Amino acid sequence: MRAKLTLAVAAAFLCLGAVTGCGPEADGDGPAAGKNGSQAAEDGSQAGKGSPQASPGGTARSDSGQQGNGGTTEGLPHAGSLRGVETYLGKTQLPCYDMSSDPADDRLPADGFVDTVSENASAAAKKEAAAWSIKEEGVCGEDWTNSYLVYMPSDMRAFQQRYKEYILGNDRSGGSSSLTSGRFLIGEDFAVDPAGKIRDSGLLATGLLLLNCDPGLKVPSGHTERPALVDGCVLTDYVAG
Repeated sequence: MRAKLTLAVAAAFLCLGAVTGCGPEADGDGPAAGKNGSQAAEDGSQAGKGSPQASPGGTARSDSGQQGNGGTTEGLPHAGSLRGVETYLGKTQLPCYDMSSDPADDRLPADGFVDTVSENASAAAKKEAAAWSIKEEGVCGEDWTNSYLVYMPSDMRAFQQRYKEYILGNDRSGGSSSLTSGRFLIGEDFAVDPAGKIRDSGLLATGLLLLNCDPGLKVPSGHTERPALVDGCVLTDYVAG
């Protein structure tokens, strides 16, 4: 018994003098593990930068705003779904309620949603619809004179690019367009097309910004102007024309 105790004491002194190889450090709980723990904490901190946080609308979001050409949608209202848009706009006292995706909803304008494609649509029509990259669409509001068409693009950059092509194409062909004033108000993950005039829609007071691709646009000082996700377009709170 005494011999065993002597050996145990000797082993303890040897362990104290060793740099590695026994005790908590060998199990990963000592200083060596502390270094890894610090790294893990740092990694966790970096990961935390992408964790959900409050958006202007109070909706949980992650910093995943698509970027392109120096533009980003980060910081704009985030909804996550059509119902989220309804809730967000409702909080701003706008009459966005009874959200519907019915293409026959009587609150829709005569031409319906941007990308409506019937079952018998041609390949060209389907390609045109796909170019907008819209995964969900809905309409909310009182009637066709006071309503909001809402789009949830799967790719916001593609949506903005298609709008630019569409609006410039209409302008060149002499067709009616909203080149000067813009048409869509943009959030981080959704776009809104209001019935009636944008100035009267109340949307600019909600934190959304207007997508404008007019090459001749001059935004006056005092107004917000930031790059859109496509070259040649901006997001602004200024309504030209």
